[in-house]
Amino acid sequence: MKELLNLKPNTWADYIGATFLIAVFFFGIVFVWNATHKEVPTPTTARPIVECPKDFDSYEQTRKSLIVTLLENKESYGIPGDGFAKEYKVKLKRSGLNSEVACGYLFYRVSVDGRAIQQTYENLVMRPSDSRQFGGHIIPNKNVEIRNVDVNNKTEILLPLANITYNPNKGRPDTRSADWVALLNVADEMEFDIALNTTAQAGMIDEVSIAYKCWNPETGQETQDCELEVIK
Repeated sequence: MKELLNLKPNTWADYIGATFLIAVFFFGIVFVWNATHKEVPTPTTARPIVECPKDFDSYEQTRKSLIVTLLENKESYGIPGDGFAKEYKVKLKRSGLNSEVACGYLFYRVSVDGRAIQQTYENLVMRPSDSRQFGGHIIPNKNVEIRNVDVNNKTEILLPLANITYNPNKGRPDTRSADWVALLNVADEMEFDIALNTTAQAGMIDEVSIAYKCWNPETGQETQDCELEVIK
């Protein structure tokens, strides 16, 4: 800097030359500063929230895309003090290397001897085969359930898959909640025990199904490749 300014401005050319050198010098400083201190934008990935709204119309739209039927038109009833006379084991397999279940719905339709069930003492029983911790007697909660109606002498119940309210025992003082979305993502395969808790031998499970949506956790995008299927 000292050398650059050590000029004898005897002529206009000297003034112009000195001014030019000073301008170049400061321009260089500014350029280097900007190049080394340029703010690097933080990379962002769009992560839309994949949702399953808690209303029947949204469920109807979801089941048009992805649904798996676990049971259909199966007789089931219990024997007091001796478990269930007709209980079913259903194993689900989840495909898709990079996708998981994002959200979903549990739907079931049941009846007893041509009538809707008496929910005070009759209910669907559904739990993981190797655990009573995340399922049992399904007890719909009025604050959570999406649909709970009697139609054509059958009971139809729709619950959010992330909030399944149940009782692990026969009594009802210990109602709990389980996130079956997380449960289905724990492993590629999951087996459920399913039965209808009624002493009437005319108990019928008309349908148990899961409608769901998939997503890729790395991108946040909704996908279609975490298919659930029943396997033998």
